[in-house]
Amino acid sequence: MNIVIQKYKELEQSLGDYLENLTKNPPLGMGSFLKPLNQSFQICRILGNQMQAQDKRIAELEKQLEAIKVAKLAELEAIALDAVAEAANDE
Repeated sequence: MNIVIQKYKELEQSLGDYLENLTKNPPLGMGSFLKPLNQSFQICRILGNQMQAQDKRIAELEKQLEAIKVAKLAELEAIALDAVAEAANDE
């Protein structure tokens, strides 16, 4: 897992817990700030989910790319072997 995503998850958990406690027991005069604060945190969660989904998709694409590279290498090796065998037969 990407270190940035790992740190994000830790921070999100910590902030989520803090915000939950703050919402349950808001300090005097803090109530009006809680709604925008919660909304901002929800946006952060959405962005974090997108970041995690992109990281997963990148990992899948890297895996597919590696499989293509291996297949192409095998194909080139087969072509090279055929060329060597053909050259040997021509002699």
